[in-house]
Amino acid sequence: METKQTLYCTYVAAQKGNAERIALYTRDGEGITHGRLLDEIDRVAEGLLTYKSSDDFKVGIISSSSYEEAVFLLAVNKIGAVSKYIDFTKNITEIGESISESSINVLVMGAEFLPMEPLVNPKGLPVIILGETKENNSHYHTYQELLNASDSVSLSPAEYQENKCAVIINSSGTTGTPKPIELSDYAINSAVIKLSKTDYPLDEKNLLLKTIPSHIGMGLITSLYTSLIIGIPMIYLGGNSPKESIELTIGLMSNYKQFLVMHNLNNATKLLIFGAPMYYRSIFQFIDNLSDLSYLGCMLAGGSAMSKEELETMDSVFSSKGCLVPILNGYGQNEMAGAVTLNQISNNKRGSAGVVVSETDIRIVDLITSSELPRNQIGKILERSDSLFLQYENMPEATKAAFIYDNDNTKWFDTNDLGYIDDDGFLFITGRTSRVIIRFDCKISLDVIENKIRASKYVKEIGVIAVKSKGDEIIIGFAILKDEYSRLSSCPISIIDDVQSSRNPLNDLEKVNKLIIVDSMPYLSNGKIDYRALEKQAEEMIKA
Repeated sequence: METKQTLYCTYVAAQKGNAERIALYTRDGEGITHGRLLDEIDRVAEGLLTYKSSDDFKVGIISSSSYEEAVFLLAVNKIGAVSKYIDFTKNITEIGESISESSINVLVMGAEFLPMEPLVNPKGLPVIILGETKENNSHYHTYQELLNASDSVSLSPAEYQENKCAVIINSSGTTGTPKPIELSDYAINSAVIKLSKTDYPLDEKNLLLKTIPSHIGMGLITSLYTSLIIGIPMIYLGGNSPKESIELTIGLMSNYKQFLVMHNLNNATKLLIFGAPMYYRSIFQFIDNLSDLSYLGCMLAGGSAMSKEELETMDSVFSSKGCLVPILNGYGQNEMAGAVTLNQISNNKRGSAGVVVSETDIRIVDLITSSELPRNQIGKILERSDSLFLQYENMPEATKAAFIYDNDNTKWFDTNDLGYIDDDGFLFITGRTSRVIIRFDCKISLDVIENKIRASKYVKEIGVIAVKSKGDEIIIGFAILKDEYSRLSSCPISIIDDVQSSRNPLNDLEKVNKLIIVDSMPYLSNGKIDYRALEKQAEEMIKA
């Protein structure tokens, strides 16, 4: 596989002669061949030229379950433009800002997202609709109309350019607000090579389940693009929410043998799952309904850690159902286009994040001096790789802050995560340097929650912390009211109602479990809130 070529040309070269093979299965179970996919890619690329007025052309994509994401990824790439995958789980204000700040020229939207379109697209950008709709608007165009815009394909693909942005995905928000990440063709192709060197059975004889949305690297690169290049057919379930995705996953697993029969597939066809830990925890909850798991060929978990004890319990139960492979933890960032460490089927240490993948280096350094630490000592995790991102879109200061340079001027990505490497070379993640928690396998910034609540007209000061309760992260806010509202009845409810009616409400993952009104706040000597004191106070409340 050649890394120094465009995504489109990489796909064409990888699947040359495989026109009749299945590339993916849609949510409705339809099989799409590589030949059909390439034909649609080429026709959509021609159609997109009618919108392209300059070399600085960007296509925004909001989609959760449409196979056409694969078409647009490569069609946009063919004409030398940039595709930006927008996080549809954010609130309308954040989605609108993501579109306007990125100077997007055309929007591609799943039909299910059209109700929000007038609010996130006030400039009336052209909208290409994926799926069926009865909506009629002068700037709406259907996917079929775009396909029909070109009867013949004569467009030559854009040439490969070093360090040119090809795709924009989103950071997970480890350092606060999620940031748009620019990735090059080279970085994305390099990430695929890393996966191809594992012992995961990634070949055309098996199937890969896509469980993660494409605005995240594990959904777009580790799943969608990797399947297209390596040639393992992908099952495109999608889902507009984690709950729906999990329900669809359980439904497929319950009827996997029937799926194979329906599509005339060999009974020995294995199913590979690349997903967040929530998928495996959900499968575990429904385990009594799953009598046979012998068809599972690989289970890669990324996004948050799973403990050794949890993995041992799950592996034991899955094994009793015929599953011959363990759940494998991995670790990486969207800034790295995917994994930097992986456990493998033949080399797995439960509770670890795995060993370093190819063409990647990890360094554990002292938090104060940044000097490298020996094995088994906890420090901050720095990384460098050939799949490193270019920059954060329109955020030069954040880009600059993301890197640390050593004495010989080597550039390292600062993960803001803490961990250590053991004597066998396995990485263990022990914590985070920033105020971020994991909730439903998503990284949530407590500082962002604070800022949203602090904007309420009732609030004078707010401190937000998270504590463990029965294995879950519980978010608790301590608020001081402004003097004029000090006697307000039902204060917590009024504050939350005020926040939720603002331009910047809390999203579902940011919801506070308990809001407590206090007269004073504990502070450190530097004037900052003493969060540890608030945590202790919350822990005492939970015990009581």
